[in-house]
Amino acid sequence: MKKIIQIFILLSLCFFLVQNTQAQNKKLIDSLHFVHKHTKIDTLKAIIDLEIAFRYRSNYPDSTFKYAQKALLNSQKIGFWKGEGQAWNTLGLGYIRKEQYKTAQDCYAKGLACYEKNKYEKGIATTCANIGVLYERQANFPKALEYYQKSVEIDERINNKNGMAKGLGNIGNLYGKQGNYAESLKYQLRCLEVLTGIGRQDDIATALGNVGANYYYLNDLNKAVEYYEKSLAISKKTNNKMGIAYQLNNIGEVYYTQENFPKAIEYLEQSVSAHEEIKDKQGLIYPLTCLGISYQKQKDYEKSIQYAQKAFDIAQEIQVWNELKDVAKVLYESYKLKGDYDKALLYHEKYKNVNDSIYNKDKAKAFAKIEAKAEIAQKDKEVALSKIATEREKNARLATEKQAEADNFLNLARAEKDKRKADSLFAISQKSQLEANILKAQEKTLKAQEKAQNAEITKEKQATEFQQKIIYIILLGLVAVLVLTYFIYRGQQKEKKAKEEIATQKEEIQTQAEQLDSSNKMKDRIFAILAHDLRNPIMAFQGVAKQVDVFLKKGKPERVEALVGAIDDHSKQLNNLLDNLLNWALVQRNELTFLQIPLQIKDEINTCLQGFMTLAEAQKITLHNEISDTLVINIDKNVLQTIIRNLISNALKFTPENGKIMVGSIEDTQNNAQNNWQLFVKDTGVGISPDVLPALFQIENKQSKQGIRGEKGIGIGLSLCYELARLNNLKINVESTLGEGTTFYVQKV
Repeated sequence: MKKIIQIFILLSLCFFLVQNTQAQNKKLIDSLHFVHKHTKIDTLKAIIDLEIAFRYRSNYPDSTFKYAQKALLNSQKIGFWKGEGQAWNTLGLGYIRKEQYKTAQDCYAKGLACYEKNKYEKGIATTCANIGVLYERQANFPKALEYYQKSVEIDERINNKNGMAKGLGNIGNLYGKQGNYAESLKYQLRCLEVLTGIGRQDDIATALGNVGANYYYLNDLNKAVEYYEKSLAISKKTNNKMGIAYQLNNIGEVYYTQENFPKAIEYLEQSVSAHEEIKDKQGLIYPLTCLGISYQKQKDYEKSIQYAQKAFDIAQEIQVWNELKDVAKVLYESYKLKGDYDKALLYHEKYKNVNDSIYNKDKAKAFAKIEAKAEIAQKDKEVALSKIATEREKNARLATEKQAEADNFLNLARAEKDKRKADSLFAISQKSQLEANILKAQEKTLKAQEKAQNAEITKEKQATEFQQKIIYIILLGLVAVLVLTYFIYRGQQKEKKAKEEIATQKEEIQTQAEQLDSSNKMKDRIFAILAHDLRNPIMAFQGVAKQVDVFLKKGKPERVEALVGAIDDHSKQLNNLLDNLLNWALVQRNELTFLQIPLQIKDEINTCLQGFMTLAEAQKITLHNEISDTLVINIDKNVLQTIIRNLISNALKFTPENGKIMVGSIEDTQNNAQNNWQLFVKDTGVGISPDVLPALFQIENKQSKQGIRGEKGIGIGLSLCYELARLNNLKINVESTLGEGTTFYVQKV
């Protein structure tokens, strides 16, 4: 009895300490160490080790492993199964943070087995929720949803409302990540209902904010403001300064979206003050950027620059590159509208530099992922081959032993005079001989498998080496193009020395273009794509450089500023080309992932067309968007834009002056069939010869085809469109008449 009271008192002390962790985490850990040192109760020691491991999870992951392992060994030693299950879960959490997902899964499996053996449903529910987090981190959303739902079902059955609320929130967040905001809203509302019954105000405020966010993404902005304001009221009541800052920001964002800039400014400025009070530098960047845009829309460029500059300085200080890129663009636009073109060019250069840096990092990660997966696959095959070789050697050894055993019994049988014993020995000999024959047959089979596996590994090594060469060539081309772009762009800022510097840059561009063309003249078709398709955008930059030279000679610097947009357009075209090359490599490796979400198609097409407006105007070609205002399609956004962008680019290439290019849609409105739609890109160009049509989308044996203005390319764009469509259950058809034009159709299979 005395021991039980002692455990109760010490556990109560630990519980009291846990309730005061947010402000004094270090003091809490010191107190836990003190209790651990002065107690002789093994169960309590295990509980304290688990609590210490949990407290170290964010800043000291290695300490998390150390104390979780101690708790595990202690719990197993004394038969404390609850502690053992929790220790496995804590280790799983640590391995997730280190992105060692296979090891984390093994830990969770052992924790789950421990709880299931003892029929501890609360522990089972918690472990299922943790496994859901594991799968979510790996973007395996179906599996994550399966385990989240299991945890909610168990928590509901045992009336564990805290677990229910957490699980429902997890499911809501999961649907939100997939863009299914209607389903996300349903679960967030259920989560809010459960939390309201519990009465924890800070959690209720968070849930209200999540509900508001879903209404925002569903474009029900009035409902979004209603829930944000409820969350704000609770945060003010509980003096949750972080909650106050973010809900003020959310409300300001809604008014900003509605273009109610005075109200947006009112809330965003309050949000800035709240973030400054809690010293949340990263949280300051977004409201400051929105304030910069809001004042820009109201033509108050001084205040726009003031707020945007503050956001820029913070983003540069803490090195958050996406935010730095966005705010640099705001500063560029505000200075341009103000008429300060020197500053506008300065921040446009900063914007491009950061944007290019982010682009390079993203592409480098994609290439690294390709290489890493190839290495893992290669190692797996080598391990499998080693196992086959080991098993083959074992079978050969056993076959030899069985053959010797059979021969021995056969000799004994022949020497035995007693017929009954001889027959028995003959039977044993025949059995041993049969086993020896089976082992020999298995050894031959394994030898054949080993030979086939060796051949496959050799073939895959050759393929991997070839693909790595492609990746290195693409990276080399990217670096060369970025260097060229940098030198051309810098030429615009040197007005006094324009003639000399532009001439120098032209010579450097020509030299590097020739080097790039020379290095890419290889027999392989992929290398041919780089040789042809990279040269065209580079020559476009040279044309812009010549225009800069002419305008500066004529004393028209204002016309030079107008070329910024042209350079941006050429940069976009070049970026599109590199995206095509990378996507082609990723498609060949099956490395692309797709997220189908409802898209307002007309808006997406407008975005695509906008990137071609300058080129179309220069070629005297009109672009039309005839997509229905109501057409919404479940489709991957990047896939849609890549296909439409390539089809428009192809149409521009083969459409003469005064021609037309139209992007339109066809819907089956009578049958109300969700997938019964077609998108089409139609031009009034030169058309396609009937003998070319059957192999139009095939990259093999494709010959270089010049556009009507001499544009070069061998059709990787159309081949990429075909592959992306196939991988997304779409199909592309084409109709063409020579001299009249071409129409490409995209529809659901």
